[in-house]
Amino acid sequence: SQAARFYFGKDLKSLDLAESALLAAVAKYPSLNPLDAPTAAKENQEEILEIMKTAGLIPAVEADRSARIQLFYADPEINSSQIRPAFVDYILEEASHLVPQDRLLRGGFKIISTLDSELQKTLNCTLEVLLQRVTGEEQEIGTSCEASRLLPKYSGLPLADKESLEIDILLLDPILGELRGMAGISDSGRALSFNKPRNPGTLITPYLYLTSFTRGFEPASLVWDIPLDGEEFSKEYLHPGCEDSCDYQGPVNIRTALVNDYLSPARQLWNTLGTNQYRNTMAIFGFSLGAEPCPDCTVFPESPALEMVDLAQGYGVFVNQGYLRGKADGTSNLEIQPAAVLRIEAHAGEQLMFENTVVEKKIISEELAYLLNHILSDEVARTESSYADVFQIGRTAGVKVGAVPGSDSGWVIGYTQQIVTAVWAGSPGGEDLDVDTFQVTSSLWRAITQYTSRDQTSEDWDSPQGIVTLDVCYPSGMLPAEYCPRIVREVFIQGNEPQGVDTLFQAIQVNRETGLLASVFTTSPQIEERVYLKVPAEAKEWAEKSGIDIPPTLYDLENLDQTQEDFTVVTPNNLSFVKGQVRITGTIPEDEFVSARLQFGVGMNPRSWIQIGAEITSPGDNRRLGIWDTTELNDGIYALQLVVIKERQQIEKVSLVVSVDNTPPEMALKTDLLEGDIPYLAGKEILFEVDFENSSEIQQVDFYLNDDLLATRRVPPYIHAWPLTLGEFELIVVATDQANNKTELSTSFDVIRE
Repeated sequence: SQAARFYFGKDLKSLDLAESALLAAVAKYPSLNPLDAPTAAKENQEEILEIMKTAGLIPAVEADRSARIQLFYADPEINSSQIRPAFVDYILEEASHLVPQDRLLRGGFKIISTLDSELQKTLNCTLEVLLQRVTGEEQEIGTSCEASRLLPKYSGLPLADKESLEIDILLLDPILGELRGMAGISDSGRALSFNKPRNPGTLITPYLYLTSFTRGFEPASLVWDIPLDGEEFSKEYLHPGCEDSCDYQGPVNIRTALVNDYLSPARQLWNTLGTNQYRNTMAIFGFSLGAEPCPDCTVFPESPALEMVDLAQGYGVFVNQGYLRGKADGTSNLEIQPAAVLRIEAHAGEQLMFENTVVEKKIISEELAYLLNHILSDEVARTESSYADVFQIGRTAGVKVGAVPGSDSGWVIGYTQQIVTAVWAGSPGGEDLDVDTFQVTSSLWRAITQYTSRDQTSEDWDSPQGIVTLDVCYPSGMLPAEYCPRIVREVFIQGNEPQGVDTLFQAIQVNRETGLLASVFTTSPQIEERVYLKVPAEAKEWAEKSGIDIPPTLYDLENLDQTQEDFTVVTPNNLSFVKGQVRITGTIPEDEFVSARLQFGVGMNPRSWIQIGAEITSPGDNRRLGIWDTTELNDGIYALQLVVIKERQQIEKVSLVVSVDNTPPEMALKTDLLEGDIPYLAGKEILFEVDFENSSEIQQVDFYLNDDLLATRRVPPYIHAWPLTLGEFELIVVATDQANNKTELSTSFDVIRE
């Protein structure tokens, strides 16, 4: 009786032979019904009629006539060959985990879903209005579709063929883990499906950065939005939605890169983490990950296509402060899945399934969830993109655009503390679309989110105890320093706060005339201080093309051989190597002499000086000025300076630069002596060769064989060819560096007859 009313809108006794045979066929093959398989259903009906005719139950003429009759169904969607709402299939699929679907389709069951019927009507009518606007067929909005009045005006070109566009929307209550609404619109004739894996585009970037947060990164951490080395992506491709301003931004923090979809930093992170690490993170969140990678996921290659329900559930974890909520069984292989069915009732009200019990699983810490919520709801950070205005809805909401570079499809997933709303728009068959899918998805998200939250209070995200707030320098994320261009307030997981001050912007003294780094040889009037952005090697090409000054690397040595009248430092020589106790000699004239001192500092242009020994109280010609103890100093470049104070407080200086090297050179023997035994061969030579980590500091290398000097080499390669001779030998190699540090290497070997 129920089937008669469902398919034909009649009592069972009012059916004719053709209609009765159709119902008999559906009872025998429930899955082959006019809704899901109209052709097969008609063939099965004809088979039933043929069986009845053969059995003599009905006349042959009556059987043939009934087989030719066109059937008219009560459901207008069947008559027009349209497809039933996608949520029906989703609910039936979930219900079939309790009652086999063939049994369900025979009738006699009442399925109570989690969907809100009024909200479902609102979704459907709002979709209709939106599609009318996109196709330029907008009509007057009825009073029954309040949410559609919240749709922003569509400013794109009208879509000529509305069959080429599909729009899907899904609403999830993340607190209870229940679906509240599922709707879609398409005139293509293709079935809508919320379980269809699609390219998620940039919806995955929060999970990439979440993985980096588990490794000590924070929203304030520095990343570089620069062209990708070895990649052919255009700047427009890596800045979806940038409209007319698609330039690389250079140094930004993770917060800015994430909310504005700067994809170069995300791709760099993808290359660092690898596909497996990303898939592990997604699996923890419960995503259904297919074995085959998404074929058109070009920015993040080898990443899987994802389902809309899974995506909504994944973002719901952020709402729930790190917890995944739902029911323990569902329509996929997930351990926890959003519920679409509350209960099923059989004949006489017998209840087969009681109301769902919410189960939950901790996925990430509250602190990690808070970082994502804080970023995705940051309207200030989002103002740097074209996404800004549409997502300002007067309340706290986390939003992520799912741009799909190279495709006309797109996503928006956003959430308040009560509801997650996921929207997708694109071509059901993958064809090109002459429509702004971002406008479509963002407008629908905005209207529905404002509508569903109209009677709810706006609340900020609760900050867990493990979160601290600090003022830091943007974009480095380090503590503010003197030259920090901008100070921002940032959130950190306790223990990951920055410890050092900003080093991204540095003040450097240069020669104002040449632009070279100032040295002790640069005169004071020539020195000026300039602030530079410290650019890593991979960003230098971007900086040069962007007109950003790169800090100089060469020093000003124009006055290298400076002298001050008739006083000077005689030893050590300028640009020489020194070690240990360094004897300093020089000449100081008697004329107007008051006192003098020796001092040294680190580098070519020291910011501070350390005096060597006591004041020099008497002048002299080529006399000892002092002893400089370098034994406790780090190896490196040092400036040495003689300061002479004359009468009338005149001060004169003479400077030189030396390299302190108290470390013997590291030497390795490259010759393979075959574990000590070398077969003799007349006329054959063997090459004795040594190598150094830094050969430029080597003064000479001496080769000894059985204490006899074979050769001395002063330039690389350090090789000596020795003709084989029978006997026992000890090879000794002595290396001397520019500071006269010595290293000795010895090895013994035999030359034997075979």
